[in-house]
Amino acid sequence: MTAGTSRRVQRNFTARDFTAARNGTSSSPWITGLMPDVAGVGDPDILVTVSGGGFVPETVVVWDGEEIPTTRINKTRLTFTVAPTAVHALGTVPVTVRNGELTADAAIDFTFIDPVLPEGTSEEIIDWVNNDADRATIALEAEEADPEPRSELVSQLEAIINDEPTADKEADHGDSTE
Repeated sequence: MTAGTSRRVQRNFTARDFTAARNGTSSSPWITGLMPDVAGVGDPDILVTVSGGGFVPETVVVWDGEEIPTTRINKTRLTFTVAPTAVHALGTVPVTVRNGELTADAAIDFTFIDPVLPEGTSEEIIDWVNNDADRATIALEAEEADPEPRSELVSQLEAIINDEPTADKEADHGDSTE
């Protein structure tokens, strides 16, 4: 392109675009991506960014058919929070967006995978578990599959799963056994 020339951009308008323009309403939003689009079951909450267009202040994310709290960053970006700790199964969840009655034509899948269990010391694994029973169950299954499971770690994980007091919980609450 040379100086002084312009570029012509072509957009294919739909009947819905013309109706929306005539009625003064917004057109359907669309999504092009999620970032991130995957999380491990039991991971901590994560902030997901939705890319796309046609986002107005009323646009909401639709997660598995349900509207969820959404923050509009601008007309091409939204954010929402995923709580993988509330998910107990591997698989995908369809994500789309909605402006009032108008929903994006396509959904993008958010995928839940097996969490990556840290390898290391008992302390590192207990830190990863963070007193979460679901994570403790995952860690316990992995530890019991080891040819030489660490009995102290197994006991700590079982205590977390059964919501029994552990040394960490007692220290947090100021309890003592003296």
